[in-house]
Amino acid sequence: MSRRTSDSNIEFHGEVASAIGTVQRRWGAIVEAVCGSGPRAQEVADRFGVYRKLGWQIWNVIYADDSRLAVKHLPNPRTFKVWREAASAKGVDAKMLARLEEAIEQFRKTVSSHAPDREAFEMLVEGDGADEETAAKWRKQSFTGNAYTWGVRAKVMLACAIIFPSARDSFFDMVRVQGLIGLTRTRSNVRWPFAQFLVRDATGAQLPTGKRQPLRETAAVKETGVPLLEEYCSKPLPAVRRGAGHMGMVEDELLPGEIGTSGASDIVTGEILREVGFAWAEKPGEISNFGTGVRTPSELLISDQLIHRSL
Repeated sequence: MSRRTSDSNIEFHGEVASAIGTVQRRWGAIVEAVCGSGPRAQEVADRFGVYRKLGWQIWNVIYADDSRLAVKHLPNPRTFKVWREAASAKGVDAKMLARLEEAIEQFRKTVSSHAPDREAFEMLVEGDGADEETAAKWRKQSFTGNAYTWGVRAKVMLACAIIFPSARDSFFDMVRVQGLIGLTRTRSNVRWPFAQFLVRDATGAQLPTGKRQPLRETAAVKETGVPLLEEYCSKPLPAVRRGAGHMGMVEDELLPGEIGTSGASDIVTGEILREVGFAWAEKPGEISNFGTGVRTPSELLISDQLIHRSL
């Protein structure tokens, strides 16, 4: 990060802290004039005669140690109007209310100078050093949006690679176990590639994938070409097929079917790939990379790579 960029970020967060800090002080003065020093959130709701959530929001704005939390809990204009009317009914001085509204208006100008809307502004504020709860909130929004866009979602994505020496000298084999648990369509016409495999060399050129063998040989595996581990799949077995995908990938695909929970599937596959690639570098700096493409919007990813100690 350049010095100029760093200074700009410090200036932004300083401006936000100043604007929301003024709101906190002026709102706090009003609340403590009615409720006394250091009230609890429930007392704020009770004394002003507003619903509990609004009292909790106001309390969090006033007493938040971090300006980002104060921004997060600041009520929207409609909700603020509810509280203002309640405060007027309690006899709060009109000048104190006017000074608070002035501070909130200045904060809104700060918002509009940096972002097109409140949500985008919160993203800017929370982007640096967000706690786990905040990060999870944005990830959940991403998950929900992607599920709508792609037409599928899953509870869990499993990806396990077990790498060990080949019978052929200097090569390695691999067991791949992959799964999508609770895979649900949100559109009925979706064909979804749930497992893909591609081998390339250091230049990006595609290499042969070697011999492939299902961990279980069953009638369904022979019929579909997909190495299903049927004991871990939902029943009836999901409608799947194996074919050639983009860039020559080997691709296992879920076929269109029923939407929603009633059409949810558990799909787990397992296969052995023989002579996937060289186990040892042939020249300095040569490496093998292994990765899992996370394409399906999933609530949880479980990814393991197990390497034989001799490698």
